[in-house]
Amino acid sequence: MRISIVQNYAKRLHAKYNLSMPVDLDELAKKYATLKYTQIPMDIDGVCADLKVSGKRPRIFVNIEMPKKRQRFTLAHEIGHVVIPWHTGTIFDLTTITESDSTIEYWEMEQEANAFATELLMPTGWIESLIKKNDSDISNLHKEIVKLADVSDIAACLRLIQFLPKGHVFVAADHGGYVQYSGRSKGTIASALPRGEVLDMANHYTYCVKRSFVETMSGIYYWFELPTDIELPNTDRNCDWRTILQSIFRDLGLEKEAQIKMTQQLNGVLGFANSIVKRGTPSRESLYSACIQRLERKRHLDPLTHHSEFPQFLSAKINDLIEKSS
Repeated sequence: MRISIVQNYAKRLHAKYNLSMPVDLDELAKKYATLKYTQIPMDIDGVCADLKVSGKRPRIFVNIEMPKKRQRFTLAHEIGHVVIPWHTGTIFDLTTITESDSTIEYWEMEQEANAFATELLMPTGWIESLIKKNDSDISNLHKEIVKLADVSDIAACLRLIQFLPKGHVFVAADHGGYVQYSGRSKGTIASALPRGEVLDMANHYTYCVKRSFVETMSGIYYWFELPTDIELPNTDRNCDWRTILQSIFRDLGLEKEAQIKMTQQLNGVLGFANSIVKRGTPSRESLYSACIQRLERKRHLDPLTHHSEFPQFLSAKINDLIEKSS
């Protein structure tokens, strides 16, 4: 896929027509195609017809029964099909599309048109300037993008998370607490939550340094800022992590085979966190934070990580790793 190329097409339209926010998509579309809002069956968002057909003006149809902000994204998407040179023929844009539903070529065109639409509606330079002006409250940035770009809350989240530094996670949950969408900024160690899981504030990202939210009619959008460093609990530096681990296993009543399996799983998680931290300048605090984040959602390790002695074990293990590496 030629994502950077199609994004440049959107940037050129902004420069060519000196587009302002929110982008007047109707006016822009009519420069390149015949536009019609109409009812379209079968959960189709929009249709582009006669693309690159000699002697014919392209036609764009947008499903008027979809929500207004979804119509805006659809129209920006259809403009992308018209502008991108290698998108040809007639394209039906479905509400949801996966590789298994269609040919790879169709799936790639949809991804390219989405990338074009995102850049057209929420330009890179514009997003970066908003963040530069106000990076202290992510939920306010979220609301500002929704208002000024006239896009949906989820579109704003998916765009904003691309520009935030590592250590940021968003979770979009319905009013029942079920996760609808989730994402993390590049380089973030903690996992994003899967769709359908229940967001539990007592268990998810409890170590975050800042949490904010935006409440809407459809649900709540949470933003979590995760720490680069976490202070280790006060423990005796001479504590042996093996002794503590065995004490935890005795409390849990695990058989030898289960102990070996859980130890292997834990070592895999901690080893991965250690390898990430080693790419920079490792410290006890940064490694502790990386381990805590990496253990997020490792539900099979919950009996171990929720034990009262686990912080002491992890602290002792980290002290051992740091001392060996130095």
